[in-house]
Parts: sequence; structure tokens; C-alpha cells
Amino acid sequence: MAELVVEIGVEELPTRFIPSLIDDINKEFKKELDQNKVNHNSIDVYATPRRLVIYVKKISLQAED
Repeated sequence: MAELVVEIGVEELPTRFIPSLIDDINKEFKKELDQNKVNHNSIDVYATPRRLVIYVKKISLQAED
């Protein structure tokens, strides 16, 4: 198991969109990992008006067969 950090720089996001964006990214990233059979422990998403970060704890290094 490993950790995964994805950091995305963006143009200025309106702060009113950040809470729903965090929820959407979390749901969609989890859905993609599950569909591709990649085991993981938890997903945390952080956001500022100029940066998005996805942090996955204990992600497997390869997908299940």
C-alpha cells in the first residue's frame, strides 16, 4: 500500500463553489477507483480558490485481477 497525492493548480475559483466541488471530486474519484478495482482506505479532498488536492491513504499499487 502507498499514498497518493494529486495537486491541481487552477485559476481563481469562486469560494461559494468550493464545498460542492470538494464533495463532487471525492465522489467521482472514489467511483473511478472502485470501477477500476483499485483498493484504497480513504480519500480526502482539500481546496483553496487556486488549488485542489486529492489525498488517498493506503492505495494499492495495482488493480485487482
